[in-house]
Amino acid sequence: ATARSGSEAGAAKLAVQLSTEVVKVAQNGDKVAVTAKGGAVMEADYVVSTLPLGVLKANSVDFSPSLSVAKTDAISKLAFGNVVKISLLFDTAWWSPTISTDFFAVARAGDSQRGLGNYFFNLHKIVGKPALMAFATGPAADAVDGMTDAAVWDA
Repeated sequence: ATARSGSEAGAAKLAVQLSTEVVKVAQNGDKVAVTAKGGAVMEADYVVSTLPLGVLKANSVDFSPSLSVAKTDAISKLAFGNVVKISLLFDTAWWSPTISTDFFAVARAGDSQRGLGNYFFNLHKIVGKPALMAFATGPAADAVDGMTDAAVWDA
């Protein structure tokens, strides 16, 4: 016999439903009813919701009772956008390979000097090669989507 971790053992007892569009989550006494788009209703003692932010912002799911003002305010204030990870492999680690942090940022004077990435993850300690991972966000991420590898490297 093999021992399973607590999370695996617990998950084996759950009725997990994937690829099902949820239209309503209703709490009624000690039970929670989740209604799928096709009308199927699943009832449980607890529900763990992992609805995407876009679904929550679009009010695509009817919650009963309604979500609290604090939750709806938080949802309205959260933002999301495009993020592109760029892996860079160098001949040598021109930055200090003994740098004490795994993650660092580069601050420049203005947007025109910013470049494509200003957040970097130091991969040198993990992969043993002189490598960085840059994160391009917002308009820089949109620009990277249409660029060749050579153009990204030169940027």
